[in-house]
Amino acid sequence: MASMDRQEFDDAMRDGRLRMAFVGMSNVGKTTRAAALKRSLGFEHIDIDTEICAALGVADLEALAAWMGYPDSDGYKERERRYLEIERGCVNKERTMNGNAVLDTTGSVIHLDREAQQELQKDFFVVHLDAGEEAVEALATRYFQVPKPVVWEELFEKKPEESTEEALRRSYPALLHERLERFRSLAHVSIPALVVPLNDGKEIIDTVRSYLLV
Repeated sequence: MASMDRQEFDDAMRDGRLRMAFVGMSNVGKTTRAAALKRSLGFEHIDIDTEICAALGVADLEALAAWMGYPDSDGYKERERRYLEIERGCVNKERTMNGNAVLDTTGSVIHLDREAQQELQKDFFVVHLDAGEEAVEALATRYFQVPKPVVWEELFEKKPEESTEEALRRSYPALLHERLERFRSLAHVSIPALVVPLNDGKEIIDTVRSYLLV
């Protein structure tokens, strides 16, 4: 889906063909806002985290993080490959949604292959809930408090003298900075996450609309 101006956005919303994809860091509030659109405005809400958990037969994100493991653990690369394979399949499947809908992506959607990202841009109006560079430290702290599955690609480095935890604490902020730039390139519009309301669907729509060209 090409980038939209306000009139095109309004027309799509009115006609029941607005298909948005929320992208951004883990813990930035994609799921909370997507749920608000469903609750307030009747959007179909597709939660990719939940679909991946179901595909792998795990109960929740905590169990999914345990399944994925750390990037220096045995078999991690194969689990990473499998995770992205499932994620790609979930995103492809949701291209057939009807009515106004919001695709609630994972923080690792940016690690899908380029073809998959181009398909996402073609089929959805991609909205980046931009955490900003200043949030990286807080998001890194949150990760160590409440671990989530992480796709690293080649962005994890463990020095000979480091423990796994030391390497993670050094590498994770660099991963977040890299993801931030990739999200901005992927999105049709980037909006500071802090200005987007959390629980009111109409206000969320109005805020997204306000960032579009007249």
